[in-house]
Amino acid sequence: MGQPFIPFSRPFPVSVLAALAILLAACGARPDGAAAPDPVVRPGVSTDVLSIATDTGTLRIAAATGQTLVTLPDGAATPDWRRYWTVEAAGGAEGAARTTLRELDPTTGGELRTLVIGGRWALPSTYGAAPTGFSTDGSWLV
Repeated sequence: MGQPFIPFSRPFPVSVLAALAILLAACGARPDGAAAPDPVVRPGVSTDVLSIATDTGTLRIAAATGQTLVTLPDGAATPDWRRYWTVEAAGGAEGAARTTLRELDPTTGGELRTLVIGGRWALPSTYGAAPTGFSTDGSWLV
């Protein structure tokens, strides 16, 4: 029978321990005169905007301050958030049905253009949980 295996039964050579110590010390050292790197995120400088869907539309909030920038009605944004479209149906049994599409500027909420089409149309999310938005190339409103 051979001897049983006992982990770490032999001491580490001193040269291996010294090499590990030098390697660990070098990882945290900076060259002389080198300044600490700038933080990736600077407080108060962020231009990120959070878009939060609500029951009545979308809130656009400044990430750095928490301030509401604009409140938009129910609608869909283009993938790059350069445009925001709303759909409003009118008319029905007594009158001619028509739907108004409005293109809004998502930074101000200002109306850029309007398109009126025949019939009653709505975004799928009007009827419950459903995908609403634009195709990835921005050519189809769903």
